[in-house]
Amino acid sequence: DRDVIRRNALGNFRGLLVADAKSAAMLHYLDNYRNFATAPNENYGRELLELHTLGVGNYTEADVANVARCLTGWQYWGTTFANHGEFRFNAAQHDNGTKVVLGNTIAPGGVTDGERLMEILATHPATAQFLARKLCRWFLSYAPPQGVVDRVAATFLSSGGDLSSTVAQVLSRRSLEATTSTSQLKIKRPFHFVCSVVRATNPTLTQPVRLVAELATMGQQPFRWPAPNGYPDSAEA
Repeated sequence: DRDVIRRNALGNFRGLLVADAKSAAMLHYLDNYRNFATAPNENYGRELLELHTLGVGNYTEADVANVARCLTGWQYWGTTFANHGEFRFNAAQHDNGTKVVLGNTIAPGGVTDGERLMEILATHPATAQFLARKLCRWFLSYAPPQGVVDRVAATFLSSGGDLSSTVAQVLSRRSLEATTSTSQLKIKRPFHFVCSVVRATNPTLTQPVRLVAELATMGQQPFRWPAPNGYPDSAEA
């Protein structure tokens, strides 16, 4: 969250995607460090397509299988090494066969199989729509107008996945005016509500653990949501 996602949040989306895929936290959390040519593990590959890029309905089971094959051998150095936690490509565990993802043939290239995969996913129109809708939903409204989503997606594609430009389009006057006149406004989730109170009052914190305890009571303790889709962003939740 701190060293990968926040550091890359306003850079290029492909860079964020690759950094996330190579981070020990993600490699471990979704089991890609156990993704071998002889025993493929599709956990991360499936979530990469469903949650991080294309969204449900824009890929096939064959795509999932081939994505997993592209990412075989992506691991991290263990605790007995000085560079523990850094990315490691284990060529001996990589599937060197040809893969086809979303109609794109990925010729055998070792670690570049996965990097080429990330480029395909990061520049796909379905990814642009999926991310645009998520950003508009996050910043503007639970049901953002399709016209606003389309403009944000177009900015994402035309800028080569530049997240600063994309977010600027989300927060533009045109997007705000189109949204506030027709849509239900957002309710702050517990984490942002508590952070807003702290920022507004600027107290001297002597027991910061109490903030975490309050968040647990409110149902949004950091990093405690059990599923990989994250805490829900909905008024009902």
